[in-house]
Amino acid sequence: LFNSYNALGGETEKFHYYAYFDHRSADGWRDNGKYFTNSGFGTFTWRFTPKFSLSAEVMANHIRSQQPGGHTDSSFTASPKSSYRSRNWMDIEWFTTALIANYQFDKRHKLNIKLFGIAGNRNSVGYLRAINIKDSINASTGEYNNRTVDIDNYRNFGIEARYLGDFSLGGRDHSFSGGLRYFNGNTY
Repeated sequence: LFNSYNALGGETEKFHYYAYFDHRSADGWRDNGKYFTNSGFGTFTWRFTPKFSLSAEVMANHIRSQQPGGHTDSSFTASPKSSYRSRNWMDIEWFTTALIANYQFDKRHKLNIKLFGIAGNRNSVGYLRAINIKDSINASTGEYNNRTVDIDNYRNFGIEARYLGDFSLGGRDHSFSGGLRYFNGNTY
């Protein structure tokens, strides 16, 4: 296993920034169980006035993992660390962005508006036949048997506005929150 997390941040009266990068990789506990994951995030906020700020955020994530398998109940009981499928892989990539506006009308009332988007892919390739059918060379072609390929793409975006207000009524403090959201999501 190798793991590394690195971050950087800072702040002044007018702006705030923070970013990190995280990497993990390993050979896995079982045979054919390698993986890696890379994640990164960054945010930058500019305070135009004491009441109004604008933030930009971006996050990226990439995961690739080998999917061990090929066990029956009895073969797993006999050797749980073994794997009989070496050609099964999953690959996932996500990229998200957001632009966020915050306005503080006064100490008790604020408005938040967020524009956001997501682009993601989830892909897999593997030999998915029944466990009792060995992933082997096809005698008639001299090559491995065909694997199944699945490709999913996600493209989403939206905007939301939220209001939060505090008020007093009947000698007690109360809060009111409300908002609207538009979202468009596509998977293909």
